[in-house]
Amino acid sequence: MAEQLEQNSGKQVTVEFIYLNTNEETKFLVSWEDTLAQVWEQAYDKLGEVHREKDELECQNGESLMSYLNLTLIELHERRICQERKFQIKSETGGA
Repeated sequence: MAEQLEQNSGKQVTVEFIYLNTNEETKFLVSWEDTLAQVWEQAYDKLGEVHREKDELECQNGESLMSYLNLTLIELHERRICQERKFQIKSETGGA
């Protein structure tokens, strides 16, 4: 498996994001060496949204990824975390 990941180093991989407040979706290519935090910020640009203070990043199965933001996509893959690279951004909704 490590050999396969080494072959992927420097290559790009597809990630998918959905912004739960609007259900807008985006899919784009990133490097295996990008951190989850970097990819998350790129998703905001692609979605035309701004990062709000209480936003949370989750795998689309609902698992929180907030403690993994400094890991690269390779590290996430090696740890078997959100291996399909389908993410969702959960944002606090406005109240009355």
